Amino acid sequence: MGIHDQTFRAFAAARVFLDAFLREQMAPSLVRQFAGPAEVVSDRFVDQHLKGTIADLVVRIPLRGGRFAFVYILLEHKRTQDRALAVQLLKYQASLYAWLAKQQVEGQPTPFVVTLVVYNGVAPWKLGRRFSEILGIPPENRGEALDFKVHVLDLASLRAASLSKHRVVRGALMALKVATLKRQAQQPLMREALRVLTDDHSTLATAVSYFQHIGHVRDVAEVLAEKEETTNVQTFVQYYTAKGRKEGLEKGIKKGIEKGIEKGKKQVLRSKIERLLGKRAGTLTETQRQRLATADTNALDAMLDALIDGRPLRTVFKT
Repeated sequence: MGIHDQTFRAFAAARVFLDAFLREQMAPSLVRQFAGPAEVVSDRFVDQHLKGTIADLVVRIPLRGGRFAFVYILLEHKRTQDRALAVQLLKYQASLYAWLAKQQVEGQPTPFVVTLVVYNGVAPWKLGRRFSEILGIPPENRGEALDFKVHVLDLASLRAASLSKHRVVRGALMALKVATLKRQAQQPLMREALRVLTDDHSTLATAVSYFQHIGHVRDVAEVLAEKEETTNVQTFVQYYTAKGRKEGLEKGIKKGIEKGIEKGKKQVLRSKIERLLGKRAGTLTETQRQRLATADTNALDAMLDALIDGRPLRTVFKT
């Protein structure tokens, strides 16, 4: 399972996310039939045979009249869109229906399966929103073939602000949308996602971990540092330090610095520290500027470490 799937699963583990997300993504006619909270059943109810075929998320939704709907959610992250996805969706639907048939009690209504693709690839989704369209069946032949609707949430095509009306869902989807953007556009959206998720510690921690895993440790460190004084993100600097994340942050920043020649190392370090300090404290005092100007490479390294650790400014300049 890839980091994109793992992250979506972590977001969906929070009921506040899952209920709001499904109510926005499912058809209004289905939402009006909801009779209770959605429940992730991929691990609790799906047997070992099905676990080998269901790679993503299965959710059970109680409906009025004692019925249930099952939503199969596929997180799709590929640089190129492949029509073979249609076969994958059909395989998962068939496997899920086979499992449901085994669980069926005589006299009870049969559950049905809804398919939802959450797409965070780079290019906009172009494969269509029905099984026949994704498979590429010509329009004149679709009446003769199996067909079903595929709900698609295309993160690449949607503006970040319009991803959801629900704050936690919007922040989580913003985090996933970061992977669809070019490097220079990622940090502003990372910053906005963390701002939106500030008060939801669990979802915020998942977003920070996701940003680190998709390879932009230096950007994460900068965003955390600049928000540290005004939000609860400092809690997560401490959390990731306790979990060994500090080492990753340090290595990520220092790796970029060490690419420069030794002659310019102090200048690069000083520039980075000034930028982080400026975002935390605004205008630097003359004493602080003088300390930066006269510090050697080891002292500047120590200052940078102290900033990453989230230490008070007085400690940073005593390092």
